[in-house]
Amino acid sequence: MTLAIADCHDRIHVDVVDAGSDSTPRIRGAALSEGGRGLLLVARISSSWGVYDHQSGRTIWFQIEYRRGNGPSNDPAHTNDAFIDPISKMMNPAQSH
Repeated sequence: MTLAIADCHDRIHVDVVDAGSDSTPRIRGAALSEGGRGLLLVARISSSWGVYDHQSGRTIWFQIEYRRGNGPSNDPAHTNDAFIDPISKMMNPAQSH
């Protein structure tokens, strides 16, 4: 398996490459199912995602959007809400950015 992560200024792009299999990856929403939960998480936290097969296997890719802030501040009055928290998005999709 190969994992590639790229900071694309307003989003993080992730590629996960492996040998693939005969089955097509799909989302399964059941918490106790044996597979598919990884794609469920990817679909919930990402702004876009996809799967493609190629000569060396299969790639699952996804992107997580975020806004850059001005960096950390030592001023306690300064609040930096620039980062879109993907976990909060997953837990409460109605409040996603």
